[in-house]
Amino acid sequence: MRTQRDKESIIAELRTIHAEPLGANEIPEDITSQLLLFVSVYSGNDSLGNVHFRDSTALTSSQIKKCLPKKLGRAIKEIEIVCKESDENNDYETLKNLLTHIREKLDSKEYKKLKKDEDITDNTCKIFAGEFPYIALRVDLDNILCSVM
Repeated sequence: MRTQRDKESIIAELRTIHAEPLGANEIPEDITSQLLLFVSVYSGNDSLGNVHFRDSTALTSSQIKKCLPKKLGRAIKEIEIVCKESDENNDYETLKNLLTHIREKLDSKEYKKLKKDEDITDNTCKIFAGEFPYIALRVDLDNILCSVM
């Protein structure tokens, strides 16, 4: 069973994640009221890396579609949710274990298109006995071709 000390350790670890505000909503002070977004950025099948953002749990799909391109500085072809596949046990021991879990989901290609607000609600997971909400997204950037004149 987890102790208060374990919880404080996880809170400290979550605070170390460099996660800029997404900019859609005001971010609550209480970390349990924040939504942590793990965003894996791709161009086709090529991974370009991962970025993290924070917002409130009131975040909507239209806000994600509006704010992510601005934050990434690129047009986005597709935003997909890395499906949680009804993860009942999402009480990870460490942040590293959580990131490994998300990587496994990406590798298994378990994602679906972000279409409506319910997609966010239905696929938000929580760390540490359901106290810290997060969602994992896969973003495919639009390949914008440029020509030389």
